[in-house]
Amino acid sequence: MLSKNEENTLYALIRYPDESNTELSRKTKMKYPTFVSTKKRLMKEKYFRTINVPLLQNLGCELLVVNYSDFSPSVTAETRIRRTKKTIEIFDEIFLSVGETQNGFSFLFSKNYSDTARIKDARIKVFTEMGVLGNEKPKEAIFPFSMSRIYRFFDFAPLLKRDFKIGLNDEKQDYDFFPTDKKISLTRNEKIVYSALIKNPEANDKTLEKKLSISRHTISTSRKNLEKGNLIKTINFPNLKKLGYSILVFSHLLLHQRKGVNEKLASNPSKVFFASRGPEKVILSVYKNYEEFRRDSANTMKYLEENNLLISEPVIRPHSIGAMIVIKDMVFGPITEKILGLKG
Repeated sequence: MLSKNEENTLYALIRYPDESNTELSRKTKMKYPTFVSTKKRLMKEKYFRTINVPLLQNLGCELLVVNYSDFSPSVTAETRIRRTKKTIEIFDEIFLSVGETQNGFSFLFSKNYSDTARIKDARIKVFTEMGVLGNEKPKEAIFPFSMSRIYRFFDFAPLLKRDFKIGLNDEKQDYDFFPTDKKISLTRNEKIVYSALIKNPEANDKTLEKKLSISRHTISTSRKNLEKGNLIKTINFPNLKKLGYSILVFSHLLLHQRKGVNEKLASNPSKVFFASRGPEKVILSVYKNYEEFRRDSANTMKYLEENNLLISEPVIRPHSIGAMIVIKDMVFGPITEKILGLKG
């Protein structure tokens, strides 16, 4: 059970991951030493971790792809995953992969559809050879950055604000995590520093200087250019299990396109991921218990049905946070190196 100071501190770190301790102590109205000591305690007890997300959409990466599959319960998740770790999860594109006995899903960044198809074919081949597929092949939802909007990308701030009953008056959040703009070119040193920042999100310039054998001045200049170019987004990822959340729900929907629907769905604090392209939506939602999930799901379905928004039966799959196996956990280093042309 977190104290009120701990709740305020954790929320501020999730909501404002780029802000300094001085600014966050001001926002939370906590004394600076109190804020810093509370933050250190939360870090030590692993209530959150820092991740640098590469914004690759202007560097030649065209797609965000979501795959999901149903499996035969005749093969355990552990057995299946031992095989897929060597054959499917090795693909650089996959940054998040979750499995349970009867289903699983994965998220990936892909340079183009050819790379996406290659992974899909490998997935079907391996699952067929193992005899774990049911009557349907693995499914996918493809979100070209130029044609899609990622309203939420593992954004837990609204969830914590509601559940912690935080009274801060926050600035309005922008509903577009991967805005597309003109293509960007980086120097060789900038690419190296970029890759290092993704793989070492908490490293300072002095640490990177030792790792990269590049001058601290060059690292500092490159970091500023990358941040100015909106190529990196820092997120602080909360430890959901420690905070008492027990259910992660994967949803894939096809909805009639009407004004305000996406914003309505994205405004639900439980929805921590929300991608949309035309009628197609993929959502991840987080709940403390089954009753909370059932109630929120019923309210969402009521809204969709009353407004005749459903094109087809939605896919809604609850996963137990305590039981699911996280095979790849926000691993962005390999795809960053691949897009930047740094892989040997």
